[in-house]
Amino acid sequence: MWEAIKNWMAESKRKEEEQYSGFTKMLSQMPNAPKEPKAHDNIDNLLVANSLNRIAHSTDMFGNQALYEVKTKGGEKRHILRDFGGGAEKDDLELIDYLLREQIKTEPSFSDTLSSKELPGVRKNMAQAGNPFKNIIKMIIGE
Repeated sequence: MWEAIKNWMAESKRKEEEQYSGFTKMLSQMPNAPKEPKAHDNIDNLLVANSLNRIAHSTDMFGNQALYEVKTKGGEKRHILRDFGGGAEKDDLELIDYLLREQIKTEPSFSDTLSSKELPGVRKNMAQAGNPFKNIIKMIIGE
């Protein structure tokens, strides 16, 4: 009985792959199909994981954030923002650093970088996160 189930699953997977391969081929032959990848589609081939450097971190009532700078193979700077729960002790931050570095190395579609327009707002928010009670009071009085 298990053999029959295995065979059925293998056959279903083969049919699904066959079905989607035809669809993908058809899409690529359409006149409006994209010819070149967008910049973020190829960012994983550009980032140098060993150049990752945490440049800021903050803690507020919603959790922790870490801001990173990473270089591309061409020497350009990119920025990555990570939200995480748990503590913000040295060991916690080093673990988050390590996990992000490994994700850049191993995930073929990694492209989670900030745009240059987002970066100033992120830095401002992180700078204001130092005193959550002061921020709540500002929100209440409308500042």
